[in-house]
Amino acid sequence: MPGRDERGVILLDALLALAILASAVVALVGLGASARGELWRARAAEREVTDAHRLLGALSLLTRTEYDQRLGVRSIGPYLVEVMRPERGLYRVTLHPVATPATELLTTVVYREDTP
Repeated sequence: MPGRDERGVILLDALLALAILASAVVALVGLGASARGELWRARAAEREVTDAHRLLGALSLLTRTEYDQRLGVRSIGPYLVEVMRPERGLYRVTLHPVATPATELLTTVVYREDTP
């Protein structure tokens, strides 16, 4: 029959094991919540890039005259569209989020021939 001191030690060991288990569960719950938040942020970023890709695809269909009219920076929805002409016939189109204009989201370069 265990003595009175041994029963106290066993109870203390059981409480310590329960505390360790509870802290591990709390850590796992926090990790799950953090992963869910990252998933939502990743989905939002994916939607943003998909929308920007659609806009850039539409802008790539413009004619030379239309590009010349759009030189510079202008706002289209949640994006700043920057059209530059680095060389004759070449147009560089860059999309920036309005919230962070220093960030280049997507960029393309298109060529349009001179029309006589």
